[in-house]
Amino acid sequence: MDATNAITELTATEQRIIKIKSDIDQFDELLKSVTSGYGDKDSLNEKYHNLILSTKDLSSYLAVIQK
Repeated sequence: MDATNAITELTATEQRIIKIKSDIDQFDELLKSVTSGYGDKDSLNEKYHNLILSTKDLSSYLAVIQK
């Protein structure tokens, strides 16, 4: 992998991490709402599932590029 490709990969990875952090923050807000008696538990479960999938995808991706 040359320097340009490495920079591109790092930038893409950074963007994925930023997106996941945003998703975690949104999930946290939704969790607080549901815990307070507001919000939809189904929506919370869906967000949680999507969050798990995105972190799993990122983890797999990072494992591949580390090799």
